[in-house]
Amino acid sequence: MFVFSIVITTMKFSYKIFWNRYVLIFLAFAVWIIFFDQNNLFHHIKLRSEVKKAEKKKQFYLDELRKDSIFLDQLENDPAVKEKFAREHYLMKRDDEVVFSIIREDTTDCNLENK
Repeated sequence: MFVFSIVITTMKFSYKIFWNRYVLIFLAFAVWIIFFDQNNLFHHIKLRSEVKKAEKKKQFYLDELRKDSIFLDQLENDPAVKEKFAREHYLMKRDDEVVFSIIREDTTDCNLENK
């Protein structure tokens, strides 16, 4: 009985060493992948944020493209929109009109007021 208990305790001890060896190797591998590898975890997080920014930019430009295509369609088909655009952007006028252009200077710079 005594010999049997010694064998069991040595088996448990060797099993613990065997288990710890694999745990240590796994931990070393995880630390290597997270911190020291060329494509480490921090690099992946940075790339993921850049991809999200690029997707937001893409969505913004797609929305702007839709708005501009709708405006272009209106500009080509609606004479009232065409006239409004010409008056606002090119300061065009009718023969019997006088157009006054008022240009305001923005003084929103707080640094000028404090000096």
